[in-house]
Amino acid sequence: MSFEYSEDNLIENATQDVLEDLGWEVAYAWTKETFGENGLFGRENKGEVILKRYLRNALNQLNPGLPDAAYQQAIDSIELKQSDKTLARNNQEKYQLIKDGVPVSYLNSKGELEKKTLKIIDFDDYITIIF
Repeated sequence: MSFEYSEDNLIENATQDVLEDLGWEVAYAWTKETFGENGLFGRENKGEVILKRYLRNALNQLNPGLPDAAYQQAIDSIELKQSDKTLARNNQEKYQLIKDGVPVSYLNSKGELEKKTLKIIDFDDYITIIF
C-alpha cells in the first residue's frame, strides 16, 4: 500500500487540519505518549480509553459545587462495563450518558439525598474543551 493512501494521510491528517482550523490543539500520542499520572494524558496504558483527569475537570467545571462522591459516581457510571449486555448496547448507553448527562445521587450538606444529572459536554459551547 502506498503512503499516499494510508489511513493517517486520508483521515487523521485531514481531521487534524479541520480541528486546528477550529482553534483546537491536537495532541499526537501514537509515538509520543508517556504514561502514568503525570504522563501526556494521565493514563496508565493504551487500554485506558477514558481520560479521567480531563473528564473529572469537565465534570467539576460544568457541574460546580458538588461533593467529590458525585463526580466519582459519574466517572464510575461512564467506566462501567456490563458483561451481560452486547457491545452495541453498552455503546448506546454510554452515548446516552454523554449526550444527556450522567444521573447521580449524593448526600448534600444537610444529609439529604439529592439527585442530579451531570453534564459532560457543554453542547452550547462545544468548541471549548475543558482541560
